[in-house]
Amino acid sequence: MPPLLELPSLALDALVGSYDFEALGLAVEITRRGSRLYARASGQSDFRLYATSSNTFSSLGFALSIRFEASGEGYDRMLVEQAGESFTGLRQ
Repeated sequence: MPPLLELPSLALDALVGSYDFEALGLAVEITRRGSRLYARASGQSDFRLYATSSNTFSSLGFALSIRFEASGEGYDRMLVEQAGESFTGLRQ
Protein backbone atom coordinates (compact mmCIF):
# COMPACT_ATOMS: atom_id res chain seq x y z
CA MET A 1 0.00 0.00 0.00
CA PRO A 2 1.31 3.50 -0.81
CA PRO A 3 1.99 5.87 2.09
CA LEU A 4 -1.18 7.14 3.74
CA LEU A 5 -2.06 10.84 3.69
CA GLU A 6 -3.98 13.08 6.04
CA LEU A 7 -6.39 15.21 4.00
CA PRO A 8 -8.02 18.45 5.17
CA SER A 9 -11.70 18.29 6.20
CA LEU A 10 -12.73 20.43 3.22
CA ALA A 11 -11.17 17.93 0.80
CA LEU A 12 -12.98 15.05 2.51
CA ASP A 13 -16.30 16.94 2.52
CA ALA A 14 -16.09 17.23 -1.28
CA LEU A 15 -16.27 13.41 -1.52
CA VAL A 16 -19.15 12.81 0.91
CA GLY A 17 -22.37 11.57 -0.68
CA SER A 18 -24.19 8.61 -2.14
CA TYR A 19 -22.86 6.86 -5.25
CA ASP A 20 -25.15 4.56 -7.25
CA PHE A 21 -23.64 1.43 -8.76
CA GLU A 22 -26.54 0.59 -11.06
CA ALA A 23 -24.85 -2.46 -12.61
CA LEU A 24 -24.42 -3.98 -9.15
CA GLY A 25 -27.81 -2.91 -7.84
CA LEU A 26 -26.40 -1.09 -4.83
CA ALA A 27 -25.43 2.30 -3.52
CA VAL A 28 -22.34 3.24 -1.54
CA GLU A 29 -22.63 6.00 1.04
CA ILE A 30 -19.47 8.00 1.78
CA THR A 31 -19.46 9.78 5.15
CA ARG A 32 -16.96 11.77 7.20
CA ARG A 33 -16.41 11.48 10.93
CA GLY A 34 -13.85 13.97 12.11
CA SER A 35 -10.78 13.60 9.89
CA ARG A 36 -11.77 10.13 8.68
CA LEU A 37 -13.73 8.98 5.63
CA TYR A 38 -15.96 5.89 5.66
CA ALA A 39 -17.79 3.85 3.01
CA ARG A 40 -20.91 1.74 3.47
CA ALA A 41 -22.50 -0.35 0.74
CA SER A 42 -26.25 -1.04 0.90
CA GLY A 43 -26.99 -3.49 3.72
CA GLN A 44 -23.38 -3.75 4.92
CA SER A 45 -21.28 -2.32 7.74
CA ASP A 46 -19.18 0.77 7.12
CA PHE A 47 -15.41 0.65 6.80
CA ARG A 48 -12.71 3.29 6.99
CA LEU A 49 -11.03 4.62 3.87
CA TYR A 50 -7.37 5.63 3.91
CA ALA A 51 -6.15 8.34 1.54
CA THR A 52 -3.26 7.42 -0.74
CA SER A 53 -3.66 10.60 -2.83
CA SER A 54 -6.10 13.52 -2.88
CA ASN A 55 -8.75 11.41 -4.66
CA THR A 56 -7.62 7.78 -4.19
CA PHE A 57 -8.32 5.64 -1.16
CA SER A 58 -7.79 2.10 0.05
CA SER A 59 -9.09 0.00 2.92
CA LEU A 60 -7.09 -2.09 5.35
CA GLY A 61 -9.90 -4.64 5.66
CA PHE A 62 -10.55 -5.20 1.95
CA ALA A 63 -8.25 -5.50 -1.05
CA LEU A 64 -9.77 -2.63 -2.97
CA SER A 65 -8.94 0.76 -4.38
CA ILE A 66 -11.39 3.63 -4.64
CA ARG A 67 -10.81 6.63 -6.90
CA PHE A 68 -13.09 9.67 -7.05
CA GLU A 69 -13.31 11.50 -10.38
CA ALA A 70 -14.50 15.04 -10.95
CA SER A 71 -16.19 16.96 -13.72
CA GLY A 72 -16.86 20.69 -13.83
CA GLU A 73 -19.32 20.36 -10.94
CA GLY A 74 -17.00 18.56 -8.51
CA TYR A 75 -16.62 14.87 -7.75
CA ASP A 76 -19.38 12.94 -9.50
CA ARG A 77 -18.02 9.41 -9.99
CA MET A 78 -16.47 6.76 -7.78
CA LEU A 79 -14.42 3.99 -9.37
CA VAL A 80 -13.86 0.83 -7.34
CA GLU A 81 -11.24 -1.75 -8.29
CA GLN A 82 -11.37 -5.09 -6.51
CA ALA A 83 -10.18 -8.58 -7.45
CA GLY A 84 -9.24 -7.47 -10.97
CA GLU A 85 -12.66 -5.93 -11.68
CA SER A 86 -13.68 -2.27 -11.97
CA PHE A 87 -17.03 -0.72 -11.12
CA THR A 88 -18.27 2.85 -11.54
CA GLY A 89 -20.79 4.56 -9.29
CA LEU A 90 -22.45 7.88 -10.12
CA ARG A 91 -23.03 10.46 -7.42
CA GLN A 92 -26.69 11.01 -6.59
